[in-house]
Amino acid sequence: MKRSNSLLPLCAPIALVLAAACGGTSGGTYQQPPASGLQLTTHGNLGNILVDANGRTLYYFAKDLPAGGGKAATSNCTGSASDGTSCVHFWPIFHAANPTLGTGVNAADIGQITRADGLPQTTYKGFPLYYFLNDPNPGDVNGESIADWFVIRSPFYNVLTLDGGTVRLTDGAGRSLYYFTQDTVGTPPTSACAGTAGDPTTCVGNWPIFFAGANVIVPTGIDPARFSTFTRADNLQQTAFDGHPLYYFAGDVSPGDLMGLTFPPGLGFWFTVDPSQQ
Repeated sequence: MKRSNSLLPLCAPIALVLAAACGGTSGGTYQQPPASGLQLTTHGNLGNILVDANGRTLYYFAKDLPAGGGKAATSNCTGSASDGTSCVHFWPIFHAANPTLGTGVNAADIGQITRADGLPQTTYKGFPLYYFLNDPNPGDVNGESIADWFVIRSPFYNVLTLDGGTVRLTDGAGRSLYYFTQDTVGTPPTSACAGTAGDPTTCVGNWPIFFAGANVIVPTGIDPARFSTFTRADNLQQTAFDGHPLYYFAGDVSPGDLMGLTFPPGLGFWFTVDPSQQ
């Protein structure tokens, strides 16, 4: 399969961006602007994005695990802000204890975790929030060009990527999506997974179908035209990627779970989707 460059690290010649993407160093220490709130602002082709009360752009990290399935979110961006080589130096954490919320930002989407380093961090829809060191001004979105880092859009992504060593498609809550090798790929595709949701004796009972809705909202680097909607033989609608129908696995409870890769044992019919492959 051909690998797309859109999801690979972007080692630009600009020194600071090079350092952030490829592990180098830069001078200076980021001073987090005092922020007491969260709001939405409109930014060019990105649409409505989440910013702090001063207009500074906020991001999610595809190597993190969002909250879900009874588990708190996990930040995998570690280190010290004073260490010029660390992730947290380039991507300072955002925290506001009781943030004021602008129009369109719902209190139910806001949470907080205590990181492994003991620091509190604000979450949005379960995802830990960060600034980018090279966004000195309100409205800057320079972090959007760095692999695995994405702005927070509103409406939120209904398909996104997580990177736990292998990039894979998930739904907007971080739950893994799969394809079935016995399906017929095409336009439209044909699903070979039939049955009734919730009935563990059927295929669909173990592999619930995924439907993103009328509009697929994806992070930068994934072409939304690669998604399609088709009507199954049971008259339900299902989302496909590159002509492959997409499914959940019923045994995946939390973001990051990949139990479907080994079910049924030894058969190898189900796989996650790496969007850099085509």
